[in-house]
Amino acid sequence: MGSVNLQGVAVDGTHIYWTSAPRPTSTLRLTCSPNPAMAGGWTTCTATVTNMGTPSTPTGTVTFTASSGTFSARSCTLSGSGVSAACHVRYTGAPRVSYPTIAARYSGDSTHTASTESTTIFVFVLPHLTNVSQSAQRWRRGNALPHFTRARPPVGTTFTFTLDHGDYAQVQFDFTHLVPGRLVGGKCVAPTTSNRGKPNCRRTVTAATLRYNALVQSPALHTGRNSLHFEGRINRRTWLAPGSYTLKITATAYGRASRPAFLHFTILR
Repeated sequence: MGSVNLQGVAVDGTHIYWTSAPRPTSTLRLTCSPNPAMAGGWTTCTATVTNMGTPSTPTGTVTFTASSGTFSARSCTLSGSGVSAACHVRYTGAPRVSYPTIAARYSGDSTHTASTESTTIFVFVLPHLTNVSQSAQRWRRGNALPHFTRARPPVGTTFTFTLDHGDYAQVQFDFTHLVPGRLVGGKCVAPTTSNRGKPNCRRTVTAATLRYNALVQSPALHTGRNSLHFEGRINRRTWLAPGSYTLKITATAYGRASRPAFLHFTILR
């Protein structure tokens, strides 16, 4: 005969009353990843229930609620072994910046008590660029470092763009140009002594990169219309050489990038 989880108590030497042993307590751990999560995208919320008493595997369901947004399912069924079991659902945040509170409740089973847990995540809106332009397509180099401005000095050019949802954004400027190369195996690579006899070609290389973070450059870089004056100087020691360039501008937040915008310009000698 198998063992029975009971407790016996003698009352008067004749009668014995049997009562069930207390149910083991359980703890519920709730995690959501990725966090921060992009509005319109989803994050996986996982509930893990662990038995804190006599070793046994929790069973049953976990129910989810949130202050905003939607779930792929309102509940999930635990699965596991040993003293822990887990299940998960997908959560999609509202289409705006928000800090929703997500709660999970384990209903318990015949041998485990119910438990609850909650967590708060950050839902961000992916920044994007519109109305990108420049004040001059052909210009002379100057000596000033890049700076956000409202004026348009005669030397250099001014890049203007509208940044939507830019409170947490980083805006990156990649300057590329064409340089000589040699065609090897269907690819245009840098010239070397070993490929001297190969056909000539032109290849695109990155000449310089500038990055500006709204949390650091605020209020100069902000949600709305921005103007960055550029005279060809990258930092205190580096300038772009005269020639033709392609500029790619990208806004990113939490590892997610907007659709890039492109401009073309020529620096005169």
